[in-house]
Amino acid sequence: MSGSGYDMDATIFSPEGRIFQVEYASKAVAEASTCVGVNCKDGVILAAEKTLSSGFVMEGSNKHIHTVSKFIGAVAGGYTPDGRYAVDRAREHTVQFKDNFGEEMPPRVLAERMGQFVHQFTCFGGARPLGINILFGGYDHREKKYDLYRITPSGQCFRHFAEAMGKGRQSCKAEIEKHNLVDMTVEEALPFVTKMLCDLHTESKKPYEIELGVVSDATEHRFVRVEEEKKKQLVANALHAIEVAANGEMDVE
Repeated sequence: MSGSGYDMDATIFSPEGRIFQVEYASKAVAEASTCVGVNCKDGVILAAEKTLSSGFVMEGSNKHIHTVSKFIGAVAGGYTPDGRYAVDRAREHTVQFKDNFGEEMPPRVLAERMGQFVHQFTCFGGARPLGINILFGGYDHREKKYDLYRITPSGQCFRHFAEAMGKGRQSCKAEIEKHNLVDMTVEEALPFVTKMLCDLHTESKKPYEIELGVVSDATEHRFVRVEEEKKKQLVANALHAIEVAANGEMDVE
């Protein structure tokens, strides 16, 4: 991908109508750790895998999944510091909305406002587009339903049944479609989501960590991170299933 001088600023269109700085930001997201969101029958799952840069790094560092408000969570894929910056702004929006209107901010309104915020970084000289895709999952108290939204580096806002981003996005999307996770409950889908992320590391010896967060009927519509013990059990079960499947393939051969 060559900008031939048109990639020097995020405010310049190429003759073909492209903004190369935005495309570069999207490329940063595509090459980053895998993040997944699934809107299930009774809630939303947000999940992420991250390779630990060193054996000396403690688990829980450099989080990808964040609590935005009591009823909305987010997972940021791409350039992690940009994700933290955007999530902080999202938190400000939810607090201001609650102060002004006396009710919780719907995920749709938050996603639209965050799309506008991210888009600003493509409109002014001296600004760099944020190298992130953000998935917001939460409960809409007005509509009495769960929503999953994605914000792109250009500021576009999409509502999803499910979405995956990062290096392993294609295999994760295939698994989501294969098992029809959107028709499952959160508890039914969690093992599949955990397994698809663990499966990305079967060929790698590098240490990694899985992050899981849910907002569902079982959590009374609140966004919570999956308890550590439960997460460890999900990961252990996923690794066992992967090993059994691998041994089965070897037996067939």
